Amino acid sequence: MARKYALINNNVVTKVEDMEEDAYRDAAKLNQLVIDINDMLPQPTVGYTLNGNALVPATAPVIDATYIKNNKVKPIKAFTDDLIATIIAENIVMGISQAGKSGAVLDMAVRKVTVASTPNPVSLIETFMNLTLTVSIEVLDYHIDHIEDYADLAPFVTTERLTQTKNNIQLFLGVPTT
Repeated sequence: MARKYALINNNVVTKVEDMEEDAYRDAAKLNQLVIDINDMLPQPTVGYTLNGNALVPATAPVIDATYIKNNKVKPIKAFTDDLIATIIAENIVMGISQAGKSGAVLDMAVRKVTVASTPNPVSLIETFMNLTLTVSIEVLDYHIDHIEDYADLAPFVTTERLTQTKNNIQLFLGVPTT
């Protein structure tokens, strides 16, 4: 007669299966542990964890400030820091200081523009500092749409470079590039 078993690997139920005695023996060889759960209430399911000699429901992570900081803020901050450092390094290699354009490029980066998602004008630098990358995309779109305002800043500010920055953000966010 078939009974219900929990197949456990790395202390987590990975599969629940009805098995006969011979299938149980085979499963026991291939898994960390196989436990008869036929009479257990509540019935363990995939994702339950083995805690001592008890199967307990998996718990979701506690979403607190520490979790948000470590799993959301730090990765975004690292990404934006690297993005800014890359842009600065590329501008230096292209001769921004020799061209005397550092101040003008900074003016573009701190220029507040109006975008749909914010009630007040915002600058590209502000979006990076506040880690609001979806707003960064809108601000970059604004600058791309108004590239003629920055014609004298080429090759440091171009449609291609602004689009590449936008695409890097989109890839980081896991959204399609445009």
